[in-house]
Amino acid sequence: LLKRCFRGFIQNNNESFNALVWKYAPKNTSGKAKIAEMHMMGSYLAAIQFNEGYTGLLEVLEVLKIKFGQQVTEYRDKQNALRISAAEQKPKATTRDTRFQQRHTLNEQRGC
Repeated sequence: LLKRCFRGFIQNNNESFNALVWKYAPKNTSGKAKIAEMHMMGSYLAAIQFNEGYTGLLEVLEVLKIKFGQQVTEYRDKQNALRISAAEQKPKATTRDTRFQQRHTLNEQRGC
């Protein structure tokens, strides 16, 4: 796990989701009530972004009657495309890492 984290790879979906929660609800907020409120809101926003991408977040803004322009829509499209592309590439990187680790373990066993 530490090797994967050190190289910047996410071990699993839970870690990815937790990273989103802490993005929206940082640990350095003060006050118990404020912390609980921030973590609850952060969890909701993280779940929306994790499941729906930026499209879901913009839907929340629409429900709140917050207006946004064309640039926000373009940013959403770009970020969602990057998210999908990254999701398609991760299995390839994971397979490559597994092969590398198996080869490394085998070489250690052989004394290479």
